[in-house]
Amino acid sequence: MPISLQPAFDALPSYRPVKFESFSTTTPAVVVENAVVELYRDAAIVPVVTERYKSSRVEPSDFPGLLDYFFEIDVQKFIQDVLAPTADLPSIMFDENTPPVINNDFYGLFRIEITYEIINSVTGLVVPAGFPPEVSNSFTIYTASRQHQEQMDLTDFIGVPLLNPETKFITKSPRTLKVKNENFAFLSVIQPNIVFPMNGMRVELFDASGALLYFGVGAIGTSVGSSQFTVNTGFEALSNITWIDGAPNFADPLIASYTFSTGYQFVLPGPVVFYFRQSEIFSYELTGLCCGKRELRLHFMNLLGGSDSYTFSSEKDLVLTTSSDRSQKALKWEIGSTTPHDISDVVNFKIKSEGSTAYNLTSKFLTNQEATWLGELLTSPKVYAEIDGNFVPVIIEDTSQSIDRHQGKIKYSIVATLSNDLIIQRV
Repeated sequence: MPISLQPAFDALPSYRPVKFESFSTTTPAVVVENAVVELYRDAAIVPVVTERYKSSRVEPSDFPGLLDYFFEIDVQKFIQDVLAPTADLPSIMFDENTPPVINNDFYGLFRIEITYEIINSVTGLVVPAGFPPEVSNSFTIYTASRQHQEQMDLTDFIGVPLLNPETKFITKSPRTLKVKNENFAFLSVIQPNIVFPMNGMRVELFDASGALLYFGVGAIGTSVGSSQFTVNTGFEALSNITWIDGAPNFADPLIASYTFSTGYQFVLPGPVVFYFRQSEIFSYELTGLCCGKRELRLHFMNLLGGSDSYTFSSEKDLVLTTSSDRSQKALKWEIGSTTPHDISDVVNFKIKSEGSTAYNLTSKFLTNQEATWLGELLTSPKVYAEIDGNFVPVIIEDTSQSIDRHQGKIKYSIVATLSNDLIIQRV
């Protein structure tokens, strides 16, 4: 009773069907009523979804005198629900207290387990068949859009371990970004369930002339698993990592830029550290310390299901918007009083008072490549503003924005509304 058909690839975007086909072989006297499918995410012991599927067809088995009950299973809808934004915001991805390497909630390593239910020939009730559960392969499923998917099998973002060292980070941003020393920055990497996982990272630090000053190889750790991970590649975040090879001095004032890659590393006695790069090399240019007045840094889920960041640094206004209704109550009137009411009494007062805050932001001039990439910010369901060291969920209001212009030089003007309204006192 195997799972005869499974998704063709180890990694799939969640907009694609996630289909399986299974069959149960029984005698004609035993009717297989349901396939009970339990959907598991990552290393969870308890399934996130349990669903029953009816048989799609019955055919004679390859074994004489037996029947095969076939079940068509598609768990795409349930996976999309699991990966959808939930109430536990902010997500673990954008959290200032997380370690440098984390699993974020844009992804999941999913598998299904199948058991069958049969009709009891004596009672007519549906009962468990008693067969051992069937377990599928594990598949990385991640939130993504159809846009910018050049290859439906996503080989550019998976790669071939140890053979193709150019697996892409999941971003359409320029491969060299400017960041300030204290900025958080994130890169997401997808990897199949492989023998040589991306368990290490390499950082190289350069001076203004491009000369290599330091390098460091660090371990990502086994807790990441074999699905995907996101690394906080900010300068300060990397400075807090314990490096197993090299001694990068992040306090050196001559550092002007740095590069980052992920790959497979292992340590032999000595110790001797080996590192095989599996990803592309991503570059960052340091622009000094943050000035703060004009700037607001936004972190968002991009169309590929990865994590991206951008700092708006031209203009920033914080706007308070309020709304309310009014109500009245009767005036006080005391018998024998010479005045109709107490002049300090409240007659008209506010009810349903509400208030929301939003940032009006303007970017510096962008190239067509930068503007097209930042278009993913405008549609993203998960956006966080970095405010006073915290990650606050915001909503990017609907807009009409040029993302590609014949002469380039595009400015973005957006409104980022804090997703949580002000808490107003009641009367």
